[in-house]
Amino acid sequence: MIEKTVRNLEKHFFDVKVFDSIEPVKNEIKKLLEIYESFSFGGSMTLTETGLKDFILENGKVHIERKTAGSEEEKIESERKCLLSDIYFCSANAISSEGALVNIDKRGNRVCAMIFGPKKVVIIAGANKITDTTENGILRAKNIASVRNCMRFSLNTPCVKVQKCVDCEHEQNICYTTSIIKRSFPHKRISVFLIDKTYGF
Repeated sequence: MIEKTVRNLEKHFFDVKVFDSIEPVKNEIKKLLEIYESFSFGGSMTLTETGLKDFILENGKVHIERKTAGSEEEKIESERKCLLSDIYFCSANAISSEGALVNIDKRGNRVCAMIFGPKKVVIIAGANKITDTTENGILRAKNIASVRNCMRFSLNTPCVKVQKCVDCEHEQNICYTTSIIKRSFPHKRISVFLIDKTYGF
């Protein structure tokens, strides 16, 4: 499955690297941090669990911080600034072996940065994010990633209670935007660092 995923991502102009541990990922990230001046993050449990977020903070130059506290206006403004960072680090909700990235966002700042803004995007994901088809990638994003995020934020959405997406209209719903990135443009602007382990959700 990993080999097929890499082959199709590369066919779709993504830069792809596969790792079996975290240390070589750090080496690749450090090379990029020497090239790019400013950096920012999308919300990612993978970056936290792997320790890579702390590593990037320690080795990067200028951190454009995405605020998670304060007024709504302050949060939005910080997210707008992140779109102008040189390099953006995040993860994906699903990576299809057909060669597509699938994500569900509320505000859309993460998927927006993936699509346009930062000069370079690095997606770091465990092999558990891989699905056989793009359609199943959407199902994974809805029924695993979104549900777990609602739990993480202590929301009272129906999916938390039944442990699966019910396409609700709850006021705390976080599933506002579903994106499918089928190709990287410019070519190789998006790097996908696949780690052959389980990280994030």
